Parts: sequence; structure tokens; C-alpha cells
Amino acid sequence: MKVEAVENKRHSCLMPMAEGALIGSAVGFVTKYAYPLNNDEKKSAQYQRSIKAIKEQKNLYGPETEQFLKDVNKNTLKTPAQDAFIKMFDGLKDGDKMTFARKKDALKTIAEKNPDFKGEFKALCNQLREVAERNTKKGIEACEFAMKHIRPTNFFVVGGAVIGAIIALFHDVLRTDVKN
Repeated sequence: MKVEAVENKRHSCLMPMAEGALIGSAVGFVTKYAYPLNNDEKKSAQYQRSIKAIKEQKNLYGPETEQFLKDVNKNTLKTPAQDAFIKMFDGLKDGDKMTFARKKDALKTIAEKNPDFKGEFKALCNQLREVAERNTKKGIEACEFAMKHIRPTNFFVVGGAVIGAIIALFHDVLRTDVKN
């Protein structure tokens, strides 16, 4: 058995390097979006402003709150907790802030009139809070994706191509053939 590090016949390493560069550039492009945001990107004024606006939306009356209320309002026979929950949002328009005082007053009314429905009222409030948190999380993910989109594509594609070509070159040069 004989091992040869370099083949005797003519062999060009350009084709493997081109393939490696192509694969590396594709991996570099994917890395642009897969690589998490670094501290500098998270400290940028644009990112901070966007995240602050998204988090403020969590406590505002909006389309998600309206849809949740419509789902609760579909029941023809509403419990006192559901009725108090819907009335808590009376008079609010899109963009109005949902204050803690409204919730506190509605909870106080439920506790006085129908203490048995206090738990159901709290459960409805928790369900709405979960919807708001889920939407906030989606908004933050979208903001982070947008920040990743701002990153320079050339850096990732060219860097991936160079690294891919170097790896392909080393693989081609160091490849050994085993002959009997």
C-alpha cells in the first residue's frame, strides 16, 4: 500500500476553490441573519428607540385587544366577570393606554357584586396580558431581524467566500490517495 500526498498527474485547484468560495458565500449570507445581534448593535439609538416603542405598545388598546374583546363578546350568555372585563374597555380608542386604575376598579366591582367570579376576571386579564406579551415578542423579533438586515451583506458574503476557498484549497492540497 502506498500513500501519495500529491498526485503526479496535472491537477488544478481552481475548481475546488471556486466551489468552496460559492458554498462559503452562501454560508456567509445565511450567517448574516443567523448570527445574533452584538452589544454594539443593541446599544444603537435606532434599536433602543424601536424596542422602547414596541414595549410601550404592550399597554395600549389596539387591534389585538379589540380582537380579544370580540372573542370574549361572542358568548351570548356572559358571566359577570366577562361583562365587567368588556366594560373595563368601554370608551377606549386605538392607541389609548390601559391604566391599572381601570383594572383595579373593575376588580373591586367584581369582588363586591360577585366574589365568585373574581378568579375568572383575573384569568381573562392574564389571557389578554399573554396575548400582549406574545405580540411584543414578535415585534422585538421583527426589529432584530430588521437590524440584521441593515448589516453589510458584502462583509458576510466575501468573508464566507474567502474562508470557503481557503478551506477548499487546504482540502485539495492535503487530500491523499490510497493506492494498492
